[in-house]
Amino acid sequence: MGHCLRLTLAAGLIALSLPVVISAQTIINPNGSTPFIISSPGSYVLGGDVSMSTHGDCIRIQAHNVTLDLGGHRIRGTTAGGGIGVRQTAGHGARVLNGWAASFGGSGIVLLDHATVENVTVRENRGSGVQCGVGAHVFDVTALGNRGWGIQTAAQSLVESCVAVGNNLNGDKAGISVLSASEVRGCIANANSPDVPGAAFGIVAYTECTVTGNTADDNVAHTANHTGAGIWTDSGCTVTGNTCRGNIGRGDEAYGGRGIGIHVGDDSTVIGNTCQQSSIAETNGMAIGIQSGDRCMITRNVCSYARSTGTGGDAAGIEAGARCLIRGNLCSDNDGNSADGATYGIHVGADVWGGFDRVEGNHCVGNDAYYAHGIHLEGTEITLPNNSTIDNTGTLSSVGVYMDMGRDHYYGDNVSTDGYATSTGNDRGSGDHAAVTF
Repeated sequence: MGHCLRLTLAAGLIALSLPVVISAQTIINPNGSTPFIISSPGSYVLGGDVSMSTHGDCIRIQAHNVTLDLGGHRIRGTTAGGGIGVRQTAGHGARVLNGWAASFGGSGIVLLDHATVENVTVRENRGSGVQCGVGAHVFDVTALGNRGWGIQTAAQSLVESCVAVGNNLNGDKAGISVLSASEVRGCIANANSPDVPGAAFGIVAYTECTVTGNTADDNVAHTANHTGAGIWTDSGCTVTGNTCRGNIGRGDEAYGGRGIGIHVGDDSTVIGNTCQQSSIAETNGMAIGIQSGDRCMITRNVCSYARSTGTGGDAAGIEAGARCLIRGNLCSDNDGNSADGATYGIHVGADVWGGFDRVEGNHCVGNDAYYAHGIHLEGTEITLPNNSTIDNTGTLSSVGVYMDMGRDHYYGDNVSTDGYATSTGNDRGSGDHAAVTF
């Protein structure tokens, strides 16, 4: 029904009438035993709480442009079978708002392309919390204790201001996951840790995504040889202003045992993040603040307190591949095993041969292990100006800048209290040697 709103402006001299559309809502009351089918576009509101007596879906959407307002009510499943709270099987552009979907044997809410989910809580479902297709907008959603993904979308989606805590109980999933060209911003993705063998991730994003202003703490892998990471992205991503603390891996690095704050693929940008207390306790494990592929820009990050305490355990503030720019980072107090492990404030060329990197203006301080190197380089023609490496203390080896398996590096104006070294047969290269202070 249409009404008019009359506005009087400029002391009554101008009058303007604007239409205000009040959408009619159809009240629905599912019976709790068979799915309630919405087969026509329109706006619908749930009339009350619903508890399912069978293992099926509660509500099915089979039309375009349906808005379903849960009205602050709760729909609850049986945890057995594969039933879903709200399932869209046809159409696009669905909106689900304002309510709860809990304890279903499948997922809480599953929608197709161009969906919106807002102000909804999904919890303790045996599948995932929320799953959406391409072009989704997931806003102000709380996903708690779901055994699959907390929130999962396809490409070109936006997930913002959401909380995903205690999901991924079945392992190898994440609190929040988005496919290519999506954005995750302003979310909390903590403690998404499996109770069966598997990896743990706070946020997972595929190619060309933006991940900004999130917190991803305390995501802990279960049993040996699995990764625990705060944020894990593929290539071409921008990762800025996030905080990742206390993410824990399990087991041998050669078989996936890594505790990582942030991992990015090739051609990514990583700016202004804080990664602290990544850890792993098993033999030959690896704890890392930030890990990148090739051709990445890694600037103004804080990477500290990574711990690898098992036999042969290594730690690093930053690990990077080839052709990277690593500038203005603080890498401090990272510790590998003091009996036989290694710690690097910055390690270039760790997993693949480095080279043609620029490592500039970083401060690497207080990194300790059996071998402790402020900056450790593996590759060729790496430029190394204006860094400081101070108080890196190894039981066997304490080195400010160590150049291993490479030659023709260019450096100058670095300050170190820990010294400079190259492995046997490698050239110190050219550059401002006299400016390096030990």
